[in-house]
Amino acid sequence: GVVSSSNEYVKAYEEIKGVEIIYEHEDFMLVYKPTGVLSQKDDSNKLSLNEYAIGYLLDKEVISEDSLSFFKPSVLNRLDRNTKGLVFVSKNLRGSQRISEMLNVRSLHKYYYAIVEGNCTLNGNYNAYLVKDEKKNKVKIYTDSKKIPDNQKYSFIKTNIEALEYDGVYTKVQIELITGKSHQIRAHLKSIGHPIVGDVLYGGVEKTIKTQGQLLFAYKIQFVHPSTNKPMK
Repeated sequence: GVVSSSNEYVKAYEEIKGVEIIYEHEDFMLVYKPTGVLSQKDDSNKLSLNEYAIGYLLDKEVISEDSLSFFKPSVLNRLDRNTKGLVFVSKNLRGSQRISEMLNVRSLHKYYYAIVEGNCTLNGNYNAYLVKDEKKNKVKIYTDSKKIPDNQKYSFIKTNIEALEYDGVYTKVQIELITGKSHQIRAHLKSIGHPIVGDVLYGGVEKTIKTQGQLLFAYKIQFVHPSTNKPMK
């Protein structure tokens, strides 16, 4: 007989630990992704939050195996594997289209906490240009677009950084992503001289804190009301 593809969803739902469903709407849900879990499958074929979410929705009978052939729920905003925090998952086509549109027109405001190295006193919006090296899965930041080599495609980025507290070694900062490019927060903070603690890819050393990856947490999402433009948490 045919082995059902739902096996991997069930397996992910049973095996991946630490995920929490934070909020459920009929069209989408907000899910807490722990450190070390992929948002979506990559080449390693490891199970991801995406399979977990489908397993959860099958278990709760929100969707059925039959409905999966028409529409597959999916993660709508990816977080890096070692970044923890809030991720949107669509339950149906309407949820997928509406949240994707909000992410595109930026009527959703995404906030992060990070622990960075050194005494960071930044406060405000910081602009730069980001070039992605697909082969190395790493990005490089330029503050001046004229310095970018001619043949390289780049994206304009804007990051709002607000220093919160300094303990003598590290600073806790809040970040609002104004643009959302791959590795934007991690690379931008490094380029400004304050890499995220534990982020070895972008200049952060583990030092005395044994971390699993970078200390970066997507902790808050604000919806902006379409007619009043006022934020709703």
